Amino acid sequence: MLNQTYKDIEIILVDDGSKDSSGYLCEQFADLDKRVKTIRQANKGAAAARNNGIKAAQGKYISFVDAGDYVELNLYESLMQYVEAGIDLIDFPFYTQNSQNERFPCISKIDKNIVYNREFIDQEMMPCLLNIEDNPIINNPPICFSVKFLYKRDIIENNCILFDERRKKWEDKGFVLKYVDSSDNIVFYDKPLYTYLCLDTVDHLSSSYFRNLVFLIIEQREDYQKKYGSRYSFETDYYYANSISIVMGRIEEIVENETEEDAKELIKEIYSKRFVQKIAEWFFSDENTTSQYQSLIKHNDIDGTYLLMKQQIERKKTMSTQQSKSFIKRVKGRIKRVIRPLYYKIKAK
Repeated sequence: MLNQTYKDIEIILVDDGSKDSSGYLCEQFADLDKRVKTIRQANKGAAAARNNGIKAAQGKYISFVDAGDYVELNLYESLMQYVEAGIDLIDFPFYTQNSQNERFPCISKIDKNIVYNREFIDQEMMPCLLNIEDNPIINNPPICFSVKFLYKRDIIENNCILFDERRKKWEDKGFVLKYVDSSDNIVFYDKPLYTYLCLDTVDHLSSSYFRNLVFLIIEQREDYQKKYGSRYSFETDYYYANSISIVMGRIEEIVENETEEDAKELIKEIYSKRFVQKIAEWFFSDENTTSQYQSLIKHNDIDGTYLLMKQQIERKKTMSTQQSKSFIKRVKGRIKRVIRPLYYKIKAK
């Protein structure tokens, strides 16, 4: 960040209650470079850290960089033409990087470097963000990834857009949706400028368990129906299939992380929600695997749900073990192919 080719930036480092020397390092950077500001807070999560960064920001535009990730040196210089044009929202592709330091570009198929207007936002982007329909042209990779945008600070402030601090993961979507709905135009840049680390050794929040997440998701979806129901129809197969997938995915996490007694109590509470009952009542035009889930909800089958989730968890563990064994076998095979010829070459000498 300090070495960005565009120099007129402010860098706000938020120390989210670290227990190592991170806070001290942040202060050292602030002493070395006047563009750096440091904020220290108790451990409250990414949403609170970003909100405090937003409140402290003075620049015309804002972007987010998560801990551990990194950006291209020309990130901001590359986007300056759109900053100078006053574009409300600037989208840029990103890379994912694995434990072998391999980077893979994540670039949507939408036409790039074209300014799209409010009509495009209403007709194409909002339905995707509301999960009413899928549009692989703009939603692959997912459009709600908050670090792949440059935002106008005045739009954030004028519309009171902040991250939901109750959510310890998946907090991006609410922020991005509200910002997109407050924008008049958007542009999609053509080259990846951000690298998201997907390392086996990193404990990403996206893979952590949070007990109340499913209830926050249900609450959010109910709020969206109330707020946007007059503009969009939520009565689609895609919306209800996606809703079932999200709810059942969180129930699986509950079964994996809670005692049987606590898990069943939580499932009972989830099934009592009107939103979940409505999912069970939806008639899909095509038969699919959601019908089994719908039946469990309709009959309030807590024991059946628990058993099904345990089976799914065990099946995934078995598949993971098999994949690990297969990977180890491939690695050993490669080592033998390299080492054995080398051994005989040395022995011949």
